[in-house]
Amino acid sequence: MKTTMKCIIIVITMVLLMPLAGCGLENEVESEVSISVIPPSPFAILIPENVMDLRGEITTQLAIAHEHAQMAETMDRSTTNGVRDLDEHDIYLFNDVASLTEFYLAGIYIDGFELAVISIDRYTFSYWYRCVMGLGGSVVIHINRLEYPLTHDEAWQIVKHQMLTRPGGGAYLTEDGMVYVEGTNSIFARIGNDWFRMIVPDRLNHLEFVHNLAMEVITTHELVALNR
Repeated sequence: MKTTMKCIIIVITMVLLMPLAGCGLENEVESEVSISVIPPSPFAILIPENVMDLRGEITTQLAIAHEHAQMAETMDRSTTNGVRDLDEHDIYLFNDVASLTEFYLAGIYIDGFELAVISIDRYTFSYWYRCVMGLGGSVVIHINRLEYPLTHDEAWQIVKHQMLTRPGGGAYLTEDGMVYVEGTNSIFARIGNDWFRMIVPDRLNHLEFVHNLAMEVITTHELVALNR
């Protein structure tokens, strides 16, 4: 049991130590590699400007991705000197897109920003809001998609403990149980049965603003089941 718990803590730590966003999409990279070359980027859903049906846009793109993932699983994969060559289908396999059966719809309004991309990797389902005022920076919501051999509450307690005891301090527990980490422009909070991390640019890194935005995610989100 102790060994299992230690492995779980290591996995969660890997996710929490993924490079910080807040400056652009290019800062999000994978933290582990399962093939012999640089892994593909996360699977991305580009969101049209002024999209009217965000749920429909996401579910349509995920249905297409699921079909591609199923095709990729049945393909013969070529190798050269023991190293498998990457192709366009690896983005679906590496990011485990086919395993998605539901997602948290969190299309909130942020003044001065617009939802530009949703990215999916093996760890998170992420919403990227880009600045439309020419000031740079992004607001990013990373929603956990890892499964643990323990309850959601136990996983959240590990996340919360790791943030509150991180080296350097600067982490605060809010009255409603969120964890604000000033030094990383982040706030961690529960969403449904799971948890998310939101990261903001430096100019927005104020507890009241970040907390209110996280609260909006919590109160307006919707769990959407995918028909597979």
